[in-house]
Amino acid sequence: MIFPNQRSSEKHKFILVANQYLKQIGVETLPTNQIGAITELVNALYENNLWNKFIAVYPFAGGSNLEKNSLNLIDPLKYKISWAGSVTFNNFGANGSGGYGDTRIPLTMLSNFKNVHMSAYTRTEISNTVGSGRLIGVNTRKRLMPIRDVGAMEINFNKNSGIIGYVYNILNDKGGFGMTYQNMADNSLSGKGFIIANNSSNLLKNAKCYLNGTIFGSQFPLLPTEIHTYNQRTLTIFGNGYDNTANNDCLRANLSFASIGYGLTENDIYNFNKIVETFQAAMGRSAL
Repeated sequence: MIFPNQRSSEKHKFILVANQYLKQIGVETLPTNQIGAITELVNALYENNLWNKFIAVYPFAGGSNLEKNSLNLIDPLKYKISWAGSVTFNNFGANGSGGYGDTRIPLTMLSNFKNVHMSAYTRTEISNTVGSGRLIGVNTRKRLMPIRDVGAMEINFNKNSGIIGYVYNILNDKGGFGMTYQNMADNSLSGKGFIIANNSSNLLKNAKCYLNGTIFGSQFPLLPTEIHTYNQRTLTIFGNGYDNTANNDCLRANLSFASIGYGLTENDIYNFNKIVETFQAAMGRSAL
């Protein structure tokens, strides 16, 4: 809702974005609490100077409607997810059941790994996931390009390697930072809640994973691989395909929020975690 004292302010344009997103979804189809949750999400991202740090934010607020669950809050007409195969939707978000979604965000947008982040909010314990896909990312286990061009930003949620927050290297299938499935089990981490993989500089020591606001995992010794301009792959949701071909082992898990953007400061991480948890609670789907 736009109040009179906001009409001439900088904030006005962000309120208009919220209204545009709600219009695309159809305000008449949303419960009052969800309208308020989306509006407050936009307000909070603006108030904490986070809005311009995102390429895409996917609130998955479209109920059971596939098209509405494809919309990007930052710009509902840009980077709309194209769903394929079997993915179902409800008030808890997107549920992988054998399909995937293509965000259409090219890896070349993330080629500057000095300053990038990805996030995912899941209500599924890692022990209950099925498939080798990622919450967000691109499979990198098959060489398609020269050795220096096989990496991708990933949040991996399968039982083979758990959550890996950064890129792989073709030589040993490791790289970047994160935690393996076995280490998560050993540390009694379910994986439920809000995951953020963030690199705020060109120093790997500043690359960290967060689970519900707490740093977890370790940094693997390999530096990130390069992504060259001729690599045409795009980031997928639940996907496990090679070179943008049909995905054959998609992740089966719940995803109720996702974002892709540029690196966040420690203070940004703290605020972003609070904002998303507040949003999930307002939507009635907090995992905590």
